[in-house]
Amino acid sequence: MLIPAVFAASFRVLRRPAFLIPAIVIAVVADVTIRLNGWPTADFQAWPVARQFTVAILALLAQGWFGLTLIGVGIAVLRGQKPGMLRQWVHVLRALQIAAVNLLLLAGVLVGLFVLVIPGVYLLLRWSQVLPAMIE
Repeated sequence: MLIPAVFAASFRVLRRPAFLIPAIVIAVVADVTIRLNGWPTADFQAWPVARQFTVAILALLAQGWFGLTLIGVGIAVLRGQKPGMLRQWVHVLRALQIAAVNLLLLAGVLVGLFVLVIPGVYLLLRWSQVLPAMIE
């Protein structure tokens, strides 16, 4: 009974232009920025130069930061609040706090995966809702 409710809530969020349009724009802009920067190339033996690597890292970090805001927009849609990128904007300091906590959680999950697969999967499932809870 819970799984159909989760899918219904997901489709309710995805149908909203306040969520869908920024999600598409952010993904496309990040990918185009990395591609126009000349990396990755067809030559798999060529390593990226420092500028290409820096632009790719910055684009991926920006995409992740905007992704946090999109989670806030999705939560607002589900709560019946007025959604918008500027209304649910995640401050950079909050994003850095979330990144630090997620790195610690990732370390715990990796230790669990190295010990046995089951503890790692268990920790991953238990901690999967930390990110939306921190944004909230």
